Amino acid sequence: MRTATALALATSLLLCGGAGAAEPARRPHRKAPAVKKAARPKRPARHRGQRPAAPHPADPTAITWPRRLAPGRWSPEAADALERLLEQLGKDSTGYSAFDPPAAALTLDDAAMTGSPGDVLFTRLTAEAAFSFSADFWKQVPPHHGGPAARAGWLSFKDQPPAVWPRDPHYQIYRKAMHGARDALTRESPRTAARWKAALLTGLQESAVQSMVRQVVADSLRRPLPAEAVGDSPEDPAPAAARSGLRTVPEMLDLVEKLLERGFDVWLVSSSSQYAALEAARLYGVHPSRVLGVRQKVAEGVLGAETLSPIPVGTGIAEALTLLLGRSPMLAVGTPEDAPMLDYDDGAGLRILLAPAAGAPDDAARKGWLVQPSFSPVREPQEPRYPPPPGSLPAPAP
Repeated sequence: MRTATALALATSLLLCGGAGAAEPARRPHRKAPAVKKAARPKRPARHRGQRPAAPHPADPTAITWPRRLAPGRWSPEAADALERLLEQLGKDSTGYSAFDPPAAALTLDDAAMTGSPGDVLFTRLTAEAAFSFSADFWKQVPPHHGGPAARAGWLSFKDQPPAVWPRDPHYQIYRKAMHGARDALTRESPRTAARWKAALLTGLQESAVQSMVRQVVADSLRRPLPAEAVGDSPEDPAPAAARSGLRTVPEMLDLVEKLLERGFDVWLVSSSSQYAALEAARLYGVHPSRVLGVRQKVAEGVLGAETLSPIPVGTGIAEALTLLLGRSPMLAVGTPEDAPMLDYDDGAGLRILLAPAAGAPDDAARKGWLVQPSFSPVREPQEPRYPPPPGSLPAPAP
Protein backbone atom coordinates (compact mmCIF):
# COMPACT_ATOMS: atom_id res chain seq x y z
CA MET A 1 0.00 0.00 0.00
CA ARG A 2 2.76 2.42 0.96
CA THR A 3 4.71 1.41 -2.13
CA ALA A 4 1.69 2.14 -4.35
CA THR A 5 1.06 5.52 -2.65
CA ALA A 6 4.68 6.60 -3.06
CA LEU A 7 4.66 5.55 -6.69
CA ALA A 8 1.51 7.59 -7.39
CA LEU A 9 2.96 10.65 -5.62
CA ALA A 10 6.18 10.47 -7.62
CA THR A 11 4.27 10.15 -10.87
CA SER A 12 2.13 13.18 -9.96
CA LEU A 13 5.20 15.30 -9.21
CA LEU A 14 6.77 14.37 -12.51
CA LEU A 15 3.64 15.19 -14.50
CA CYS A 16 2.89 18.49 -12.73
CA GLY A 17 6.45 19.74 -12.51
CA GLY A 18 6.37 19.71 -8.74
CA ALA A 19 9.13 20.96 -6.42
CA GLY A 20 12.40 19.27 -6.92
CA ALA A 21 11.58 18.27 -10.50
CA ALA A 22 14.22 19.43 -12.99
CA GLU A 23 12.88 21.69 -15.82
CA PRO A 24 13.69 20.49 -19.31
CA ALA A 25 16.35 22.52 -21.11
CA ARG A 26 14.82 25.17 -23.43
CA ARG A 27 16.15 25.75 -26.88
CA PRO A 28 17.17 29.32 -27.62
CA HIS A 29 14.49 31.18 -29.68
CA ARG A 30 15.61 31.90 -33.19
CA LYS A 31 13.89 34.48 -35.38
CA ALA A 32 12.73 33.28 -38.71
CA PRO A 33 14.92 34.62 -41.46
CA ALA A 34 13.41 37.79 -42.97
CA VAL A 35 11.96 37.30 -46.42
CA LYS A 36 13.49 39.82 -48.75
CA LYS A 37 10.76 41.69 -50.63
CA ALA A 38 11.21 42.42 -54.26
CA ALA A 39 12.18 45.99 -54.88
CA ARG A 40 9.17 48.08 -55.90
CA PRO A 41 9.72 49.63 -59.29
CA LYS A 42 10.01 53.36 -59.22
CA ARG A 43 7.11 55.19 -60.75
CA PRO A 44 7.70 57.66 -63.54
CA ALA A 45 8.72 61.17 -62.58
CA ARG A 46 5.23 62.57 -63.20
CA HIS A 47 3.77 60.27 -60.55
CA ARG A 48 6.30 61.47 -58.01
CA GLY A 49 5.32 65.09 -58.51
CA GLN A 50 8.49 65.90 -60.52
CA ARG A 51 6.71 67.06 -63.64
CA PRO A 52 8.67 68.56 -66.46
CA ALA A 53 7.88 72.24 -66.64
CA ALA A 54 6.05 73.69 -69.60
CA PRO A 55 8.32 75.74 -71.83
CA HIS A 56 8.40 79.40 -70.89
CA PRO A 57 6.89 81.75 -73.47
CA ALA A 58 10.25 83.55 -73.70
CA ASP A 59 12.18 80.30 -74.20
CA PRO A 60 14.87 81.15 -76.76
CA THR A 61 15.26 77.54 -77.93
CA ALA A 62 15.32 77.55 -81.70
CA ILE A 63 12.76 75.31 -83.37
CA THR A 64 14.91 72.96 -85.43
CA TRP A 65 12.36 70.15 -85.71
CA PRO A 66 9.54 70.07 -88.29
CA ARG A 67 6.62 72.21 -87.18
CA ARG A 68 3.47 70.31 -86.31
CA LEU A 69 0.84 73.06 -86.32
CA ALA A 70 -0.64 74.07 -89.65
CA PRO A 71 0.12 77.64 -90.77
CA GLY A 72 -2.69 79.77 -89.43
CA ARG A 73 -3.46 82.93 -87.54
CA TRP A 74 -1.44 82.24 -84.41
CA SER A 75 0.90 85.05 -83.44
CA PRO A 76 4.59 84.10 -83.94
CA GLU A 77 5.10 84.02 -80.15
CA ALA A 78 2.09 81.76 -79.53
CA ALA A 79 2.95 79.47 -82.45
CA ASP A 80 6.55 79.00 -81.24
CA ALA A 81 5.47 78.39 -77.64
CA LEU A 82 2.94 75.75 -78.75
CA GLU A 83 5.52 74.02 -80.94
CA ARG A 84 7.95 73.80 -78.00
CA LEU A 85 5.16 72.47 -75.77
CA LEU A 86 4.27 69.73 -78.25
CA GLU A 87 7.92 68.77 -78.72
CA GLN A 88 9.17 68.97 -75.13
CA LEU A 89 6.18 67.44 -73.26
CA GLY A 90 4.58 65.10 -75.81
CA LYS A 91 5.12 61.41 -76.50
CA ASP A 92 8.70 60.17 -76.41
CA SER A 93 9.90 63.26 -74.52
CA THR A 94 11.91 62.94 -71.31
CA GLY A 95 9.63 62.15 -68.36
CA TYR A 96 6.53 61.47 -70.45
CA SER A 97 4.17 58.89 -68.95
CA ALA A 98 1.12 57.53 -70.72
CA PHE A 99 -0.34 56.81 -67.27
CA ASP A 100 -0.16 60.48 -66.31
CA PRO A 101 0.14 62.51 -69.51
CA PRO A 102 0.41 66.30 -69.53
CA ALA A 103 -3.01 67.94 -69.52
CA ALA A 104 -4.39 70.75 -71.68
CA ALA A 105 -7.56 72.69 -70.86
CA LEU A 106 -9.33 74.83 -73.45
CA THR A 107 -12.49 76.89 -73.19
CA LEU A 108 -15.13 75.87 -75.71
CA ASP A 109 -17.66 78.75 -75.72
CA ASP A 110 -16.47 81.76 -77.77
CA ALA A 111 -12.89 80.46 -77.70
CA ALA A 112 -12.36 77.06 -79.30
CA MET A 113 -15.67 77.75 -81.04
CA THR A 114 -17.32 80.88 -82.33
CA GLY A 115 -20.57 80.98 -80.40
CA SER A 116 -21.97 78.96 -77.52
CA PRO A 117 -23.56 75.49 -77.86
CA GLY A 118 -25.76 76.26 -74.86
CA ASP A 119 -27.02 79.48 -76.42
CA VAL A 120 -27.99 77.87 -79.72
CA LEU A 121 -29.81 75.09 -77.85
CA PHE A 122 -31.68 77.70 -75.78
CA THR A 123 -32.61 79.62 -78.95
CA ARG A 124 -33.97 76.49 -80.64
CA LEU A 125 -35.96 75.32 -77.60
CA THR A 126 -37.45 78.79 -77.21
CA ALA A 127 -38.32 79.20 -80.88
CA GLU A 128 -39.96 75.77 -81.11
CA ALA A 129 -41.60 76.08 -77.67
CA ALA A 130 -40.05 72.69 -76.93
CA PHE A 131 -39.56 73.10 -73.17
CA SER A 132 -41.63 70.93 -70.81
CA PHE A 133 -43.53 74.00 -69.51
CA SER A 134 -44.16 72.08 -66.30
CA ALA A 135 -44.66 73.73 -62.94
CA ASP A 136 -40.95 73.15 -62.19
CA PHE A 137 -40.04 74.83 -65.47
CA TRP A 138 -41.97 78.02 -64.71
CA LYS A 139 -40.35 78.17 -61.28
CA GLN A 140 -37.05 78.73 -63.08
CA VAL A 141 -38.18 81.86 -64.96
CA PRO A 142 -37.76 84.81 -62.56
CA PRO A 143 -40.88 86.97 -62.14
CA HIS A 144 -38.72 90.11 -62.14
CA HIS A 145 -37.18 89.07 -65.48
CA GLY A 146 -40.33 88.54 -67.51
CA GLY A 147 -41.61 85.25 -66.16
CA PRO A 148 -45.31 86.27 -66.09
CA ALA A 149 -45.09 87.77 -69.60
CA ALA A 150 -43.46 84.61 -70.99
CA ARG A 151 -46.09 82.37 -69.42
CA ALA A 152 -49.02 84.53 -70.50
CA GLY A 153 -47.70 84.64 -74.05
CA TRP A 154 -47.19 80.87 -74.16
CA LEU A 155 -50.70 80.18 -72.85
CA SER A 156 -52.12 82.36 -75.62
CA PHE A 157 -50.35 80.76 -78.62
CA LYS A 158 -49.63 77.18 -77.51
CA ASP A 159 -52.81 75.72 -79.03
CA GLN A 160 -52.24 77.40 -82.39
CA PRO A 161 -50.51 75.60 -85.28
CA PRO A 162 -46.72 76.30 -85.21
CA ALA A 163 -46.94 77.69 -88.74
CA VAL A 164 -48.84 80.75 -87.51
CA TRP A 165 -46.71 81.41 -84.42
CA PRO A 166 -44.38 83.96 -86.05
CA ARG A 167 -47.40 86.16 -86.86
CA ASP A 168 -48.89 85.87 -83.37
CA PRO A 169 -47.94 88.82 -81.13
CA HIS A 170 -48.22 86.58 -78.06
CA TYR A 171 -45.48 84.37 -79.49
CA GLN A 172 -43.26 87.42 -79.94
CA ILE A 173 -43.93 88.49 -76.36
CA TYR A 174 -42.99 85.01 -75.12
CA ARG A 175 -39.74 84.91 -77.14
CA LYS A 176 -38.72 88.42 -76.09
CA ALA A 177 -39.39 87.62 -72.42
CA MET A 178 -37.33 84.40 -72.51
CA HIS A 179 -34.34 85.96 -74.30
CA GLY A 180 -34.61 89.09 -72.17
CA ALA A 181 -34.42 86.95 -69.02
CA ARG A 182 -31.31 85.22 -70.40
CA ASP A 183 -29.64 88.57 -71.18
CA ALA A 184 -30.49 90.04 -67.76
CA LEU A 185 -29.20 87.01 -65.87
CA THR A 186 -26.00 86.98 -67.92
CA ARG A 187 -25.36 90.64 -67.01
CA GLU A 188 -25.97 89.91 -63.33
CA SER A 189 -23.95 86.70 -63.11
CA PRO A 190 -22.66 84.50 -65.95
CA ARG A 191 -22.56 81.56 -63.55
CA THR A 192 -26.22 82.05 -62.61
CA ALA A 193 -27.16 82.32 -66.29
CA ALA A 194 -25.31 79.09 -67.11
CA ARG A 195 -27.08 77.24 -64.30
CA TRP A 196 -30.42 78.73 -65.41
CA LYS A 197 -30.13 77.63 -69.05
CA ALA A 198 -29.41 74.07 -67.93
CA ALA A 199 -32.24 74.08 -65.38
CA LEU A 200 -34.73 75.03 -68.13
CA LEU A 201 -34.30 71.49 -69.48
CA THR A 202 -36.19 70.18 -66.45
CA GLY A 203 -38.95 67.73 -67.28
CA LEU A 204 -37.49 66.70 -70.65
CA GLN A 205 -36.47 63.15 -71.46
CA GLU A 206 -32.68 62.80 -71.48
CA SER A 207 -32.78 60.82 -74.73
CA ALA A 208 -34.87 63.54 -76.40
CA VAL A 209 -32.40 66.24 -75.34
CA GLN A 210 -29.48 64.20 -76.67
CA SER A 211 -31.21 63.79 -80.03
CA MET A 212 -32.11 67.48 -80.18
CA VAL A 213 -28.60 68.78 -79.41
CA ARG A 214 -27.16 66.57 -82.14
CA GLN A 215 -29.47 68.16 -84.68
CA VAL A 216 -29.13 71.68 -83.25
CA VAL A 217 -25.31 71.73 -83.29
CA ALA A 218 -25.17 70.36 -86.83
CA ASP A 219 -27.74 72.92 -88.03
CA SER A 220 -26.01 75.77 -86.21
CA LEU A 221 -22.82 75.25 -88.23
CA ARG A 222 -24.82 76.16 -91.33
CA ARG A 223 -26.77 79.09 -89.88
CA PRO A 224 -25.69 82.75 -90.08
CA LEU A 225 -23.56 83.92 -87.17
CA PRO A 226 -25.12 87.36 -86.54
CA ALA A 227 -27.68 87.23 -83.75
CA GLU A 228 -31.35 87.68 -84.57
CA ALA A 229 -33.09 90.67 -83.00
CA VAL A 230 -36.09 89.43 -81.00
CA GLY A 231 -38.62 92.08 -80.00
CA ASP A 232 -42.13 91.90 -78.64
CA SER A 233 -43.24 93.98 -81.64
CA PRO A 234 -41.67 95.21 -84.89
CA GLU A 235 -41.22 98.63 -83.25
CA ASP A 236 -39.49 97.32 -80.12
CA PRO A 237 -36.65 99.80 -79.41
CA ALA A 238 -34.70 97.33 -77.27
CA PRO A 239 -34.90 93.84 -78.79
CA ALA A 240 -33.11 90.89 -77.26
CA ALA A 241 -30.46 88.91 -79.15
CA ALA A 242 -31.02 85.30 -80.21
CA ARG A 243 -27.83 83.45 -81.22
CA SER A 244 -28.37 80.49 -83.52
CA GLY A 245 -25.02 80.13 -85.34
CA LEU A 246 -21.86 78.21 -84.43
CA ARG A 247 -18.48 77.79 -86.14
CA THR A 248 -15.43 75.76 -85.31
CA VAL A 249 -12.13 77.69 -85.26
CA PRO A 250 -9.66 76.04 -87.68
CA GLU A 251 -6.60 76.88 -85.55
CA MET A 252 -8.20 75.37 -82.45
CA LEU A 253 -9.30 72.26 -84.31
CA ASP A 254 -5.71 71.82 -85.51
CA LEU A 255 -4.28 72.46 -82.03
CA VAL A 256 -6.54 69.87 -80.38
CA GLU A 257 -5.69 67.34 -83.07
CA LYS A 258 -1.93 67.83 -82.57
CA LEU A 259 -2.25 67.71 -78.77
CA LEU A 260 -4.08 64.39 -78.98
CA GLU A 261 -1.53 63.01 -81.44
CA ARG A 262 1.24 63.91 -79.02
CA GLY A 263 -0.48 62.12 -76.16
CA PHE A 264 -1.82 65.09 -74.20
CA ASP A 265 -4.87 64.68 -71.97
CA VAL A 266 -7.16 67.29 -73.58
CA TRP A 267 -10.09 68.79 -71.66
CA LEU A 268 -12.78 71.14 -72.99
CA VAL A 269 -14.52 73.47 -70.55
CA SER A 270 -17.95 74.95 -71.32
CA SER A 271 -20.59 77.08 -69.64
CA SER A 272 -23.20 75.23 -71.70
CA SER A 273 -25.36 72.35 -70.61
CA GLN A 274 -23.34 69.14 -70.46
CA TYR A 275 -25.42 67.72 -73.30
CA ALA A 276 -24.70 70.66 -75.62
CA ALA A 277 -21.02 70.69 -74.62
CA LEU A 278 -20.64 66.97 -75.30
CA GLU A 279 -22.09 67.31 -78.78
CA ALA A 280 -19.85 70.27 -79.64
CA ALA A 281 -16.81 68.40 -78.27
CA ARG A 282 -17.45 65.61 -80.79
CA LEU A 283 -16.38 68.06 -83.50
CA TYR A 284 -12.94 68.19 -81.84
CA GLY A 285 -12.52 64.47 -81.19
CA VAL A 286 -12.26 64.96 -77.42
CA HIS A 287 -13.26 62.03 -75.24
CA PRO A 288 -16.66 62.55 -73.50
CA SER A 289 -15.07 61.98 -70.09
CA ARG A 290 -12.92 65.08 -70.71
CA VAL A 291 -15.79 67.53 -71.25
CA LEU A 292 -16.79 69.84 -68.40
CA GLY A 293 -20.23 71.40 -68.84
CA VAL A 294 -23.16 72.23 -66.56
CA ARG A 295 -24.47 68.92 -65.25
CA GLN A 296 -27.84 68.25 -63.68
CA LYS A 297 -29.64 65.47 -61.88
CA VAL A 298 -31.49 62.83 -63.88
CA ALA A 299 -34.19 60.60 -62.41
CA GLU A 300 -35.59 57.68 -64.42
CA GLY A 301 -34.41 59.25 -67.65
CA VAL A 302 -35.97 62.68 -66.97
CA LEU A 303 -33.86 65.79 -66.37
CA GLY A 304 -34.38 67.66 -63.13
CA ALA A 305 -33.99 71.36 -62.35
CA GLU A 306 -31.20 70.79 -59.82
CA THR A 307 -27.76 71.37 -61.26
CA LEU A 308 -24.59 69.81 -59.88
CA SER A 309 -21.61 71.71 -58.56
CA PRO A 310 -19.21 72.96 -59.64
CA ILE A 311 -20.61 75.16 -62.40
CA PRO A 312 -17.62 75.59 -64.77
CA VAL A 313 -17.84 79.37 -65.08
CA GLY A 314 -15.35 81.84 -63.58
CA THR A 315 -13.89 80.45 -60.38
CA GLY A 316 -16.01 77.35 -60.93
CA ILE A 317 -13.61 76.31 -63.70
CA ALA A 318 -10.78 76.01 -61.20
CA GLU A 319 -13.06 74.05 -58.87
CA ALA A 320 -14.01 71.67 -61.69
CA LEU A 321 -10.38 71.15 -62.70
CA THR A 322 -9.41 70.43 -59.08
CA LEU A 323 -12.26 67.94 -58.69
CA LEU A 324 -12.03 66.12 -62.01
CA LEU A 325 -8.55 66.74 -63.42
CA GLY A 326 -6.68 66.88 -60.15
CA ARG A 327 -3.51 68.47 -61.50
CA SER A 328 -2.35 71.63 -63.18
CA PRO A 329 -2.77 71.71 -66.97
CA MET A 330 0.46 72.31 -68.81
CA LEU A 331 -1.55 74.35 -71.34
CA ALA A 332 -4.61 76.51 -70.77
CA VAL A 333 -6.33 78.56 -73.47
CA GLY A 334 -9.21 80.88 -72.65
CA THR A 335 -10.73 84.35 -72.76
CA PRO A 336 -10.56 87.13 -70.12
CA GLU A 337 -13.69 85.63 -68.54
CA ASP A 338 -11.68 82.44 -67.98
CA ALA A 339 -8.94 84.15 -65.95
CA PRO A 340 -9.42 81.75 -62.98
CA MET A 341 -8.54 78.85 -65.28
CA LEU A 342 -5.45 80.65 -66.56
CA ASP A 343 -4.51 81.44 -62.96
CA TYR A 344 -5.03 77.84 -61.83
CA ASP A 345 -2.12 76.57 -59.74
CA ASP A 346 -0.57 80.07 -59.88
CA GLY A 347 -0.56 79.94 -63.66
CA ALA A 348 2.05 77.17 -63.87
CA GLY A 349 2.42 76.09 -67.48
CA LEU A 350 1.76 77.77 -70.81
CA ARG A 351 -1.18 80.18 -70.66
CA ILE A 352 -2.68 81.70 -73.81
CA LEU A 353 -5.26 84.46 -73.52
CA LEU A 354 -7.57 84.98 -76.49
CA ALA A 355 -8.37 88.68 -76.48
CA PRO A 356 -7.95 91.84 -78.52
CA ALA A 357 -4.66 93.52 -77.70
CA ALA A 358 -6.56 96.44 -76.20
CA GLY A 359 -8.85 94.14 -74.21
CA ALA A 360 -6.23 92.08 -72.39
CA PRO A 361 -6.05 92.50 -68.60
CA ASP A 362 -3.30 94.82 -67.40
CA ASP A 363 -1.58 92.04 -65.45
CA ALA A 364 -1.54 89.50 -68.30
CA ALA A 365 2.11 90.23 -69.16
CA ARG A 366 3.16 90.20 -65.50
CA LYS A 367 1.60 86.76 -65.09
CA GLY A 368 3.42 85.46 -68.14
CA TRP A 369 0.31 84.95 -70.26
CA LEU A 370 0.69 85.10 -74.01
CA VAL A 371 -1.96 87.32 -75.57
CA GLN A 372 -3.25 85.88 -78.82
CA PRO A 373 -5.52 88.23 -80.80
CA SER A 374 -9.02 86.74 -80.95
CA PHE A 375 -9.63 84.72 -84.10
CA SER A 376 -12.14 86.33 -86.43
CA PRO A 377 -15.09 84.00 -87.09
CA VAL A 378 -15.45 81.87 -90.17
CA ARG A 379 -18.47 83.28 -91.97
CA GLU A 380 -19.01 80.46 -94.47
CA PRO A 381 -21.28 77.60 -93.42
CA GLN A 382 -19.51 74.46 -92.21
CA GLU A 383 -20.40 70.80 -92.43
CA PRO A 384 -20.00 68.78 -89.23
CA ARG A 385 -17.07 66.40 -89.13
CA TYR A 386 -16.52 64.08 -86.19
CA PRO A 387 -12.97 62.75 -85.74
CA PRO A 388 -12.79 59.59 -83.62
CA PRO A 389 -12.06 60.34 -79.95
CA PRO A 390 -9.03 58.79 -78.26
CA GLY A 391 -9.73 55.12 -77.72
CA SER A 392 -8.10 54.75 -74.31
CA LEU A 393 -7.79 57.40 -71.62
CA PRO A 394 -7.01 57.19 -67.89
CA ALA A 395 -10.00 57.75 -65.63
CA PRO A 396 -10.40 61.26 -64.17
CA ALA A 397 -8.91 61.82 -60.72
CA PRO A 398 -11.48 61.04 -57.96
